[in-house]
Amino acid sequence: MRRCQEEFAGMVRQGVKEAGKTIGLMESTRRLAKDARPRARADNGKRRTSDEGGMKFAKVVFWLAGIWGILVITPLYFIFDLIGKKDPPAITHPGFYYGFVGVALAWQIAFLVIAWDPVRLRPMMIMSIVEKFSYGITVTTLVM
Repeated sequence: MRRCQEEFAGMVRQGVKEAGKTIGLMESTRRLAKDARPRARADNGKRRTSDEGGMKFAKVVFWLAGIWGILVITPLYFIFDLIGKKDPPAITHPGFYYGFVGVALAWQIAFLVIAWDPVRLRPMMIMSIVEKFSYGITVTTLVM
C-alpha cells in the first residue's frame, strides 16, 4: 500500500512538472504573441488598410463580381415559370432550382464581404474563384 502511494505521489509530482512546463510554454507563447502585436506607429496609429499591399486590384475585382452576380442571379427568383415556357421542359424540382439560386446569391454576398477586407479574407478567395469558374467550366463541358 505504501509503495502504491509513493508511486502515485511520484506520478503527481511528474505531472505537476509537466504541467508547469506546459504553463511555461503557454506563457512564453503569449509573450511572443504580445510582442508580435503592432506597436505605436509614426503614422498616428492608423491601421494598414486593405488598399495597401497590392490588394486594391482584388478589392475592385470582388466588388465587381459580387455586384454583377447579384444583378444577374436575383431575377432568377422571379422567372421560374418563364424558364419552363421559353426552354422546355418545365423545371420539375423547384427545390433544386431555388436551392441553386439561393446558394449562388449567398456566394455573391460572400464576394462583397471579401471585397470589404481582402487582406483578412485571403483564404476565401480560393474557394470563391472555384465557385465562379465551376459554372463556366460545367457549361463549356456540356456544350462541347
